[in-house]
Amino acid sequence: MGLFGGDYDVLGDSSSSSSLRFRKRQVYWLVGLVVLIACVLGLILGLALGLSLNRDDDDDDSLSSTALRDSVKLADLMTTFRSLQAIAGEYNGSRSIIYGYNASVDFVQSELEQAGYKPVRDPFNIRYARSTAPPTLTQLEPKIVNYTVDVDFRPFRNSPAGVIEGNFTYIDNYGCDNASYASFDAPGMVLVSRGGDASCTLLYKAQLAQAFGATAVLIHAEETAPALFGGSIPAGDLSVSIPAVTITFALGDILQCAQAAGSPVVRLTVSNTFETQYSMNIYADTEHGDPDNMVVIGSHLDSVDAGPGMNDNGSGSTLNLRLALEFAKLKIKPHNKVRFVWWGAEELGLLGARAYVDEQIAQKVLNKTAVYLNFDMVASPNYQIGVYDGADPTAPAGSAKVATMFNEYFKSQNLNTTPSPFNGRSDYGPFIAAGVPAGGLAAGAEGIKSMGDREAFGGMANTPYDPCYHLVCDTIENVNQDAVLSFTQAAGSILQQLAMKSDVRGFLGSDNKIAISTMADRIRDMPLVGAHESH
Repeated sequence: MGLFGGDYDVLGDSSSSSSLRFRKRQVYWLVGLVVLIACVLGLILGLALGLSLNRDDDDDDSLSSTALRDSVKLADLMTTFRSLQAIAGEYNGSRSIIYGYNASVDFVQSELEQAGYKPVRDPFNIRYARSTAPPTLTQLEPKIVNYTVDVDFRPFRNSPAGVIEGNFTYIDNYGCDNASYASFDAPGMVLVSRGGDASCTLLYKAQLAQAFGATAVLIHAEETAPALFGGSIPAGDLSVSIPAVTITFALGDILQCAQAAGSPVVRLTVSNTFETQYSMNIYADTEHGDPDNMVVIGSHLDSVDAGPGMNDNGSGSTLNLRLALEFAKLKIKPHNKVRFVWWGAEELGLLGARAYVDEQIAQKVLNKTAVYLNFDMVASPNYQIGVYDGADPTAPAGSAKVATMFNEYFKSQNLNTTPSPFNGRSDYGPFIAAGVPAGGLAAGAEGIKSMGDREAFGGMANTPYDPCYHLVCDTIENVNQDAVLSFTQAAGSILQQLAMKSDVRGFLGSDNKIAISTMADRIRDMPLVGAHESH
């Protein structure tokens, strides 16, 4: 009797044994098939995920949402802003080259290293004016009135020193042309109004005044933007040797009235000494990507002395850092290497970017940069969506395509854009002077929002885009959170598209691999300009 009560042959029934073996083979086959299907599905899923992050779809030019864009969160951006604000709080309320800039570099480096990057500090030297005594401006006649620095007047950054006393002459037509000085009896101080056409910069006003024999130049604000503003003579620019100061509209009006009533006497003192000091840029590269077709994205990290610079340019620096960190977190493997750069001494005349481009030219490697993206002031409280005007006929080939990409992206989001002057007055300047295609975004500085801009972007007309531009109030409270989130997401979308292009130069319609000697000539001829300087 068998175990279960039945008789059986000790060798087993042959047909029963065959049936059992067949059923076992069926089970094994089914198990194998299930495993095979699971492996295939896993492979497909893995490929799909990899392609979503690493695919180079040159045939798809739509600006739809991407992994990088969608990873940008407002909370992360504001965390970075708070860190930069805290740094300014520890350094006299500023992140300028002489205050909290080095600590800002330390912060960016630490964030990059934690994300797995290997950041590089890129040093350069600057010639910088340091004040040895507070500047003064005093009206001596017909009555003595002492005016207050940083309230009523402010010397240009890097203004030459001098003690000037005497009468002044008001110059018509913004002091922009030779005819304006027809009635000026040199020597003497001159008073001119801010404004004029795009070529009549603050620096040009000072240069022209000096050319006609002025001993000092005072530039007053316009009635439509009456507050005190900043002027700059780029470090290393020796074209101006007379003291230059800016004053409020109210003080300009007072001095003009005093002149109409007689011959007022004014004393101006500026006590600056010049010294050479060390500064640096900091950059980090993605591990993967073609190093001969690099996509470079940059923003300046320094502020002015007067404030913490949360919009100018903590906003661009925050945008740049967030994209770098998200790029690493998503483990994106770009077709083209991406370099994230934070520039130093932009507020002194684009010095960090100029030094970098000069160095790249000297090493004969600038032509490895396929395109440069710049982000400077992207959180203006009364913002516009300004896209650098790459269609400008003076812009390098390929810049127009970058502008088109940004314009189409915002159009896909049902948002308006406006061309932003592509005149070289931010860190893209040295790149376009050297023939490198470039583009980017700007939300507006001290310019006045028009009624047309109000209809396009909201906000308040007849009010500056950023009322705290270059002032102590450019704090985290000055940041427009909607603007910085929208601009960062747009930058992420365009950055990822360019990074993934297998023929990025062909896509842009450019080939900026021009002779190094030609690039050197162009960068050498580039005029020194004050950062964001208006006219």
